[in-house]
Amino acid sequence: MPKPSQIYNPKKPLIWTAVLVLSDTLMIVSGFWFAYYLRFVSDLLPLKHPTPYAVQMHATIIFRLIPFWLLIFYFYRLYDWRYLWRVSGEAARVVNAVTLSILAVMVGTFLGKDTAMSRA
Repeated sequence: MPKPSQIYNPKKPLIWTAVLVLSDTLMIVSGFWFAYYLRFVSDLLPLKHPTPYAVQMHATIIFRLIPFWLLIFYFYRLYDWRYLWRVSGEAARVVNAVTLSILAVMVGTFLGKDTAMSRA
C-alpha cells in the first residue's frame, strides 16, 4: 500500500488543497447538522420551549462562520503541504485551530442579536 506522501503529486497542490478544504467544509457542516439534530430533533436533549426558527438560525450560523473556520485552519497552516505529514506538529496545529474555531463559534453565536434561542 502506498504511503500518503507517495499519493500526493507535488505538481498538483492546488487540487489537493481544494480537496482538503472541501472535506473540511463537509465535516464542519455535518458537525453543525449533528448538533442541530441533537438539540432540536432527538429526545436526548429535550427542549422546554421549542424555537420555530431553529433551522434558519443554524443555517445562518453555519454559513457565516464556515469561512472564518477555514481561515483559521489556513492561518494554522493546515493546508500547507510542507507541514502536512509531520504528525506531531500537525496534531498540535489541528488541536489549536479547532479550539480557536470553536471559540469563534461561541463568540459568534453569543454576539448574534437575531437569535431567539436561550444561550443557557
